[in-house]
Amino acid sequence: MVDSVLLSYCVVTGSFLFFQLLFSVISPTFSSRCCSTYNQLTRAKQCEWDSRVVSTVHALIVGSFCLYILAYDDAVNLDPIWCIFTFGDLGISFLHYRWFFDAVGLPRSSRPVLINGLAMAVVFFIVRIAVIPSYYSQVFATFGTEGYIKLGTGPQVAWIVSCVILDILNVYWMYKIAAGFYRVVTKAKPGGKPKRNHAD
Repeated sequence: MVDSVLLSYCVVTGSFLFFQLLFSVISPTFSSRCCSTYNQLTRAKQCEWDSRVVSTVHALIVGSFCLYILAYDDAVNLDPIWCIFTFGDLGISFLHYRWFFDAVGLPRSSRPVLINGLAMAVVFFIVRIAVIPSYYSQVFATFGTEGYIKLGTGPQVAWIVSCVILDILNVYWMYKIAAGFYRVVTKAKPGGKPKRNHAD
């Protein structure tokens, strides 16, 4: 027990130090050398740039651990309640790349931005929309089980209501992403007038 608590403190401390180093030293140094636009940004924009680098790295690390646990940790997968709470929402970071492209001045009709937009739409659909039927089938399968009953009424209601609200938002954002990508692609065709607009 003591060893596990000590390990937890070490992980928290190590994570804090690593991400602080990434934000304060690694990202500014690497970004200023690899992208001349970084040095031309305001201090506030540079801070946001570094924050998005940290967020992207964090998402990649946590996402990789989650996928590994989902694939290889039998103890987690044998407990449906824990598995659903743990993997109910895996984040994606293609949106950060879109911000970076805007920051360096790439037009929305450029190939990297279009490829990123398509990848964002596809990945968002896969991890947020396509899994909805499977997710709710697992949720319904837990009703009446011992683990579900142990949650109590409060957590049960909070769980179901939050899931429904989040999935309504996911469907809405999928529509916005698809519509925005369609608008950018049609504007990028000959005769169109591509514009850089954060609302796209």
